[in-house]
Amino acid sequence: RAPGNAWSQWPRIFRVDYGHAEAALAYGQDPRKYSVMTRRFVGDEQGKLKGVEIVGVKMERDAQTGQFRPTEIPGTVQMLEADLVFLAMGFLGPEATLAEQLDIARD
Repeated sequence: RAPGNAWSQWPRIFRVDYGHAEAALAYGQDPRKYSVMTRRFVGDEQGKLKGVEIVGVKMERDAQTGQFRPTEIPGTVQMLEADLVFLAMGFLGPEATLAEQLDIARD
């Protein structure tokens, strides 16, 4: 454990689950990406999803507000192939306006 991670806290250690190990074996690398931000979803000519463009970020303090904000790292743009994306929106569910703008069916 790191000095700032007391015994009473959940241990902040790098874990590899069996699914991560299987993906690393099958695809040659750990499937997890850290410190990245989605820039855009990329579609084909018919408008169907074919990928997600991501960029590496670092957290920098805003001089005016003091808040930390993600700042893109030049030269780190990557395209991840995808035909399905899940939006993790939190426990209360997405705002209706986003789903309406994206024309997403809701239950």
